[in-house]
Amino acid sequence: MAKASGPQRPRRRFGRVRKLPSGRYQAGYLAPDGSVIYAEQTFPTRAMADRWLVLTEAALVDGTWSSPDRQRETVAEWTERWWRRDHLRRSTAVRDNGYLRRYILPELGTLPLAEIDRERVQAWADMLGERLAPATVRHAVMLFGQIVDGAVEDGLLRSRPWRALVLPRQEHSEMRFLDPPSIDRLASAIDPRYQALVLVGAYGGLRIGELAGLRCKSISPDGAVTVAETATEAEGVVLVGPPKTRASLRTVVLPSATADVVTGHLTRLIDRNPGAWAFPAPDGGVLRAASWRSRFWRPAVHSAALEPLRPHDLGHTAVALWKMSDVVTGASFDTTRERFLAGTSGFRVSHTALRQRTASPRTACSAGV
Repeated sequence: MAKASGPQRPRRRFGRVRKLPSGRYQAGYLAPDGSVIYAEQTFPTRAMADRWLVLTEAALVDGTWSSPDRQRETVAEWTERWWRRDHLRRSTAVRDNGYLRRYILPELGTLPLAEIDRERVQAWADMLGERLAPATVRHAVMLFGQIVDGAVEDGLLRSRPWRALVLPRQEHSEMRFLDPPSIDRLASAIDPRYQALVLVGAYGGLRIGELAGLRCKSISPDGAVTVAETATEAEGVVLVGPPKTRASLRTVVLPSATADVVTGHLTRLIDRNPGAWAFPAPDGGVLRAASWRSRFWRPAVHSAALEPLRPHDLGHTAVALWKMSDVVTGASFDTTRERFLAGTSGFRVSHTALRQRTASPRTACSAGV
């Protein structure tokens, strides 16, 4: 006589559930790579095991699934893989590697990626804010955000916990613009070896890394300065290479008086080979911006009574002079200089006026001479 059977459970289309001798239930499924994966925990009821399989299948369908092994991957392990694929400029890579070693991996490196949430990242950012400058904290968080974004794109995380963090407020320094008498005062106060550097920065708009990267062959007798290299310092290493962007590869033309000073400077160099540095360090090597600022720049700024002033402000000065000569008066650099020498003081240009300038630096320089 046939055995009576009760209601049959519908055949499962994804995964399977089995009852263990302990009375609990184990759920497992076939992963995309063909391996069998079981839930890390067992369940007191079959319904709970079924629900876990339903959620797992949904993650596979919507693309948010990742293998348990990858879910256990730590921040340090993922960062190592992420770092190998990222193609960074060498100076940027050196700087970011320093941020990783000092600020990110010591605090977050051992944590599994799956445990990274907004609360934990906020606590880390707050801790950094207690001992670091706001700009440093913000860069560390931005770098960690790039790492997390890569993990999200790889399916290791579902959200970006670094978004909407409360970060220390960064106070931006006021832009400084020097008038020609102040430029002369600063050039006279600095070591004679760097007087021409000050003038090229103030009238040519070169950044300190671009000034350090100039070679004798970069400057022609008629005052044309070609920016083809920069010398930037990161983690104690000076890196010489092309500028970050193609737009930074440019030629600027100095006013005639400045060109004469620079030409005289080049004739006094011990090493006048075309490939020699135009503004070498005291020992003859490439200029290190950090030590140069403390040894030569700051004492000169103090002596000229121009504090606070950064080397970067020489670029602001050049842009302001271009604005005044090209856009406002149509005058040359030399005319602009003479006009300010005649008695104009307190030279400042508003941010709005500077933003309205549409010509490129190369065009502005060429038109202003």
